[in-house]
Amino acid sequence: MKYFNSQILDEIKSVLDISILVERFVPLKKTGSRYIGICPFHQDTKPSMYVTPSMGIYKCFACGAGGDHFKFVQEYEKLDFPAAVETVAEIAAYKLPEKKLGKEEFKSAQEKKSLLDINFTASHFFQDQLFKNQDAYKYLSSRGLLEPTIKTFQLGWAPQSWDALIKHGQKNGLSRVDLIKAGLVVEKENGKNYDKFRGRIMYPIHNLSQKTIAFGGRSLDPEEKAKYMNSPETELYHKSEVLYGLSHVKNDLADAGSVLFVEGYMDFLQLWQAGIKNVLSVSGTALTLQHANLLKRYIQKAYLVFDADEAGIKAAERSIPILLKVGIEPQVLLLPEGEDPDSYVKNFGAASFIDKLKESQSFPHFYKWRWNISENLSPEAKANTLIRYQEILTNIQDPVIIQGYQKQIAGLLSIPEQQLRIPQPKQNPNQLSTPTNQTPQPISEWKMLGIILKNGDLVPIAYQAVDLYSFQNNDLAEILDLIFLHNPEGKDTPWNILFEEASPTQKNILAFYNPDQFPLGDLAFQEFAQLTIKQEHIHCQAVIQNLNKNHPEAIEIFPKLLKIRNQLDKCWRQMGEGMESFAKIYENYLKEKGELIKVRPLIEKMNSN
Repeated sequence: MKYFNSQILDEIKSVLDISILVERFVPLKKTGSRYIGICPFHQDTKPSMYVTPSMGIYKCFACGAGGDHFKFVQEYEKLDFPAAVETVAEIAAYKLPEKKLGKEEFKSAQEKKSLLDINFTASHFFQDQLFKNQDAYKYLSSRGLLEPTIKTFQLGWAPQSWDALIKHGQKNGLSRVDLIKAGLVVEKENGKNYDKFRGRIMYPIHNLSQKTIAFGGRSLDPEEKAKYMNSPETELYHKSEVLYGLSHVKNDLADAGSVLFVEGYMDFLQLWQAGIKNVLSVSGTALTLQHANLLKRYIQKAYLVFDADEAGIKAAERSIPILLKVGIEPQVLLLPEGEDPDSYVKNFGAASFIDKLKESQSFPHFYKWRWNISENLSPEAKANTLIRYQEILTNIQDPVIIQGYQKQIAGLLSIPEQQLRIPQPKQNPNQLSTPTNQTPQPISEWKMLGIILKNGDLVPIAYQAVDLYSFQNNDLAEILDLIFLHNPEGKDTPWNILFEEASPTQKNILAFYNPDQFPLGDLAFQEFAQLTIKQEHIHCQAVIQNLNKNHPEAIEIFPKLLKIRNQLDKCWRQMGEGMESFAKIYENYLKEKGELIKVRPLIEKMNSN
């Protein structure tokens, strides 16, 4: 097993310039000490991604994507963190060491490998049985599936026998205990065993590496009460984290930027076979927050195309808040009564299905239909409806998106938009004012920009001290980056260049700038230092609080975080006492900031596991 820690990650980054890495995937153009290129993570119309070798980071100021070597490869190639590390190490010609696992780690790794081997054997057994059973194969053919599709997704057949798999497993070195552990054999109270799946079409469920981790089985017996049956959860399989078909279509999802969610295996297979590749199946389980967070890496929009019955409609209702919570736009397509995606594509064709997607509804329109909202609602009913809509809107984090939906809902209900606004805390009249008709500007970030605009001599220091990729507001970050790019030595602010290259939103921010609101000279330096140190301190404290101390890597990370936080505390206290040497304060700050940056890859890896 390949092993890496924070020191190894740093060594890999030190021997591989991030611009060289990124240029393997995206053409770059040198601009001063940095590089600029088209961002691959959104539909970029102009070069919006900056790569800074001195800091070892990339940042897109249009979509917000950013990070280090490993983050870029992880997002570009759609890999988990360990796989991204191995890829970057290979590009850097860096040989990762092998890790000697502890007793428990070794046991868990062996358990997972054993389950993969068992499922591999079972999958091939079921495939072989399918081509030996004419009735089973004819069933799939009658449903419109072609042999290439059957083979691609390794569909199979579980014989109508109590022990067919048990006997096959014994011939291949698998004990009944192994098969029970994998959820393929059931043990009765009297000690007898039998195959879990019998007389069923088998749908192997794969992980992102296309290895079989579980099965779904469909009975062909009309008298069978359980039409569908899935494997139980194991060390490999957690249904709340797995979506059927993802291993085969993840690149198609990324290319399309959207997904079509369908209910069943056959819905998925029929659409995929018809050429509609950006499709996934929830396969009998409810969409979960884990599913949504996983998909956020690939898509921005999700079409919910569930069956046109009460169960399908309720599934769409449950899914909408989950998608909104992670920032995925939900759309609901209501197919004609009696149709599902499988039947619709067979009856009308893929082109008609794609055209039908134009009829999909945003969630406000879907709920208007679902709640049977008419133009003649009573005041009481309208008030109740407002509350229901507001509850859904609380799942959304982005205020600009909230505002867009508020307009939709106000139009649907024929009410003033102000009635639907989620109350915001009142601003103290003595507080620093910020642009009001844009995305809310975090005060600390707005202050940083204002101080730099007024104090050009701070630009070289700000370039080292400020992490633009951590900014909440991309417009403020991009304005700062333009300043760093065109005024690296900290001379007079190049207003003509800023207004020429800034977007309309950024021009409005610059126009709102009032120099009288910001300090000058030593006071500006001190306030700017306080802002950056405080921001890093808050980030460090949040990481400590959220750190999973039971994770093996936490043993290495936690002491470093405590040391960093203590040093930042010391810097902060010294500033509060009016320490005269600002340069010394910043030297300490930048040193500890660099240490915090070093442990971020490990923290990201822990969060991804």
